[in-house]
Amino acid sequence: TGFDFTNIWDVIEDETTPYIRGMMLTDKNYIKNTTTYVREGKGTIEDPYLIYTAEDLNQVRNSLNAHYNIMNDITLSGNWTPITDFTGSLDGNGKTIKGLVIPTGNTYTGLFGSTKGNVTIKNLTLENVSVTGAGNVGALVGYSTGTLYISNVVTTGTVTSTGHYNGGIVG
Repeated sequence: TGFDFTNIWDVIEDETTPYIRGMMLTDKNYIKNTTTYVREGKGTIEDPYLIYTAEDLNQVRNSLNAHYNIMNDITLSGNWTPITDFTGSLDGNGKTIKGLVIPTGNTYTGLFGSTKGNVTIKNLTLENVSVTGAGNVGALVGYSTGTLYISNVVTTGTVTSTGHYNGGIVG
């Protein structure tokens, strides 16, 4: 039982995660120097992480299966990189995210590029969006597998696509 580090598994201490001997190492095996992002809340349904700033919102991509509540209106600056494979929940608390800009022209484009599983997003306004993609494009979610529950979400602005499966809220 456990990892057999004599015959099957190997690890480079403080550099990699365990890997099977003889397999090619990729960037995914190496431990990157990261800083811990301190958040309010525990990320559970009962005690969600609280989002106050654009950086708090950006950090959602590092805990994809957590639950979040937005506590302030947020103004984004610069181009947004879509959050992919989100599996948690987001309660906008009636707040507004302004200035979402995604000019990539890629597929799976939106605030959340993709969601998986049972995801809930509610009580949120996306104002003055400018989202451009090549398919599966929406201001809120580009592509979803599983069940996506959306309620009380409003978007304003433009969503542009050169492909299929596009919408003002979900692609």
